[in-house]
Amino acid sequence: MNLYTLNYVLCFVIVLSLHAAANLTNTFYDFKNGVDTAKDADDRALVDNTVTPDTVFCTAMGCFLVGLGSAAKLATTAPTQTGYVALSGALLAFFYTANPLSLKGMGLGDVIIFLCFGPLLMSGVSMACCGVIHESVQYYSVPIGLLTVDIVHINNMRDVDADKRAGLKTVAMFLGIRGSYVYHCLLQFVSYGMIIHKASADDNLMLYIVLLCGPWALYTTRRATRGLFHELPQRVAQHNLMFGTLVVCALSERLFFGRLMLACLYYLGGVNNIIMWTYNIELVHMKWANIFPFSPKWLSKIMFFAAIVLQLIPSILFILGFETKLMAQILLLFICPITFIVHDLWTIENENPAHEFQNSDNVISRAVPIFPTEFDNEFVHFFKNVGMIGGLAVFLMIEGKHLTQGDLLQDGWYHHVFD
Repeated sequence: MNLYTLNYVLCFVIVLSLHAAANLTNTFYDFKNGVDTAKDADDRALVDNTVTPDTVFCTAMGCFLVGLGSAAKLATTAPTQTGYVALSGALLAFFYTANPLSLKGMGLGDVIIFLCFGPLLMSGVSMACCGVIHESVQYYSVPIGLLTVDIVHINNMRDVDADKRAGLKTVAMFLGIRGSYVYHCLLQFVSYGMIIHKASADDNLMLYIVLLCGPWALYTTRRATRGLFHELPQRVAQHNLMFGTLVVCALSERLFFGRLMLACLYYLGGVNNIIMWTYNIELVHMKWANIFPFSPKWLSKIMFFAAIVLQLIPSILFILGFETKLMAQILLLFICPITFIVHDLWTIENENPAHEFQNSDNVISRAVPIFPTEFDNEFVHFFKNVGMIGGLAVFLMIEGKHLTQGDLLQDGWYHHVFD
């Protein structure tokens, strides 16, 4: 099954557009109905008057139009049922908080979230790309849907008082503190249990890698039981992202998994460099000045921009299996000089601490340093890059199909998952 198809691209557009539309609609109506206030709102755009309510509502409607327009196009190239699935998702997304229904306010929020992010979404994509809804897709949609419900539930646990004042009904409100905690644990336990059961039933040992997320799940659970809800919905969402990623990797062709592991740090580093542009420009200029003291800053900016391009584009194409040999060569040529220029541990003369230790109510804070000193930081990053150089070198030195084909995009992936 080739994923380089119009149907696959349209699925991305539909899902992203309708998700954005749902979030914007939720923001608008939560503000309008008094659920979000300046005191306790996560989304600060309206309560801080950053944008107007009309702007948010019109943008949401625009996203709905893009999603439904793409769904109409998809229905002409895929089974017509895909259009009905997208329309159902759009209606649920809109009336999740929109008046006069406000399904969330009626206590149906968990059910809607489960359907939209689990069976409905994955069944629609399966139908669009494969022509049918596969049993395996339906099975895997359940744990993904349950974990998405957990994000909303943790958020509702935190906002019980605010939701009561707004006249809403949530599962967290009905269950109480203790019952809500048990419900949170049950959502995670069932999700892990379903994947482990599938690993045993299909004799797919790779699926057991989801257990690597276990410590992360326990971390969120400890914070929940202590009532530490600050950023906890975000932490649960991050756990779910990794959980879902590992499930997909376990079901993917092994060479794709290997390329992903080898190149993901390039991609993530490129994204981080964009986010931290201002800071990293100063860092790059300082490192470059260690070699060429009179180099102008504008040159550092050009070089940094080129580095981001060389990180992002080749790493994405390498992961997807497009011209893997050429992309590996580009990544190798990129990382060799970067390792010695940026992670120049031999220039660090003082034992500057990374940052101070902190903790919070026996739950270890993220402020605990991974590296005690600046030297340790550069030392680890230098030899981490050396390991990546070795991985790419081995990839290029060993002859085989990994140099010539994109395994995720070939029939082998399809049969591995569904046969």
